Amino acid sequence: MPPKKSRASTSARKAPVARPRPAPRDEPAPTVASPPETALDDDASEELLDQLTAELDPLTELQRRYFTRQQPEDRAIELGSRTSATLYTRAALRVYVQISAAAERHPKVFVGFTPALRRWFLDQLVALRHAVHQRTSRAKDGGVVSIELQEAMTPARRARNALLAPLELVVEGVTEDEKKLALSRGDTTTPAALVQSLRALAGLGESVLARTGDLAEIALAESGLQSQHVRDARTAAEALQKAIDADTRIGRKERADRDTPTMNILEGRATLSLRRARRIYAHARVLDRALPALQIPKAMERVLGTPASAGKKTADPAKPTPAPDA
Repeated sequence: MPPKKSRASTSARKAPVARPRPAPRDEPAPTVASPPETALDDDASEELLDQLTAELDPLTELQRRYFTRQQPEDRAIELGSRTSATLYTRAALRVYVQISAAAERHPKVFVGFTPALRRWFLDQLVALRHAVHQRTSRAKDGGVVSIELQEAMTPARRARNALLAPLELVVEGVTEDEKKLALSRGDTTTPAALVQSLRALAGLGESVLARTGDLAEIALAESGLQSQHVRDARTAAEALQKAIDADTRIGRKERADRDTPTMNILEGRATLSLRRARRIYAHARVLDRALPALQIPKAMERVLGTPASAGKKTADPAKPTPAPDA
């Protein structure tokens, strides 16, 4: 009769339970991927911008002078002309948030990423946002006027003033005529309003010139009002109306989307600040292997360029540099 197997021998033959091995201490911590571009919409960008700005002290006048000197207008305009103000803030914030978060986790290797630099960068974005909102409001109100239309308004204003001066004299003291003149003046801030004013003043001038009698003749002689003044006003009104008709809706939309020099300066200075922050990040990655590569939108990558201060072409420190060919 075969001997019975002991419990100890039976349990010894069971396969050992696999246990997870701890990661080596020098292994870099896992990195969290950057959020997709669609995760940060316009509303979220504005809210985040306000939050980040409020966390930092305002700059002193001396600090603003320093950064202004470091980032002259001509250089800023050249850089800012490469980007669109409407899309810039969201893309720039995506890069900044990554650098800022890494600097908080690894402060010892981030040399130069100062609160002043961060506040200066954010101030440019806040001012840019305000400029974009102003441009949008003006476009909705019809306030975006082309250069050609502005030029056409100049002779129209001149003809209006030439007619208005004698009209004011000829109606002086006549209550009814003074009321008509007040209504005919209108508004001259927009092309359409200027056309309307010219036509109304011309109509009043024609009615005054058509009056007969000794008093009417004296009034005209004393004021200097002539029929040529009225004809010039009519001609100017028609010329300006043609310019308005030629200034198509599509043309106004294109100008509404065009960045102003002020916007270009703000975009350029923000880009120069972000370039500096990226160079700081590149140096930090050389010192700390745990830092991941920045996730930069393609359009922003073209503007920022290569962080040259860390090398002609910054290599990923987590990957070995290939040996040169023999």
